[in-house]
Amino acid sequence: MEPNVGSLSSQAKVIAGLQIVALIRENLPDNTAANLLADQVEERASELKAILESPSEQDLYMKELEDVQANRDNAYRAIIMILQANKLCPEDEDARMEADRILQQIHPIDFIVGALLSDTTVLYHRLVWLQDEEQMKTLRRFGLLPFIHRLEEEQNRFDNLLDKRVTARESRGVSVLRVSRPLDRSLQTLLAFIRETCEPACYQHLQSPLIEAQQMAGTPGEEAAPLY
Repeated sequence: MEPNVGSLSSQAKVIAGLQIVALIRENLPDNTAANLLADQVEERASELKAILESPSEQDLYMKELEDVQANRDNAYRAIIMILQANKLCPEDEDARMEADRILQQIHPIDFIVGALLSDTTVLYHRLVWLQDEEQMKTLRRFGLLPFIHRLEEEQNRFDNLLDKRVTARESRGVSVLRVSRPLDRSLQTLLAFIRETCEPACYQHLQSPLIEAQQMAGTPGEEAAPLY
């Protein structure tokens, strides 16, 4: 079986590439050209390894997103609690009716339990409704404007962090692709040189890490998808 570098995942390329470099230095210590080509493979593999070991897509900005989400959800819960208090112990009957009217539109709060994005659209619709002048009168009466403003601020922070996370993820995907393809070429050049200058048995031994990686992947001949 001839190795197909492009069929391997980036992680498999790094491992196999570095293993081939070690075999070159062990078996061909006096072959200057082969060692120079191995140096290029090692450099490209090390660059790709560093990118792959950086924070994953799931980790990028995730902790900050979760913290902001908690602040945002707590601000929403505070609004619900204040409205419930004015419904249970109202200043007058009109206050009770107003609190109940708004609660019927923005309660329950179970929509904020779940995936990070599951509640964003619902929340925006409710913020727009709350900022209608009819609702604003009641919100001022109950002292809720600071909580509404905090809710908006936290949602804006959430959106900004989410944009940064998407940008970072896309940048990482481009970086992986940018370094992965040069690693493909340097490995192919090294293997072609070894094939032309070494004995068949030596060539088979030196390319064995790629063959083993390809067999483990189980998809020889298929181009690996870019890691976006």
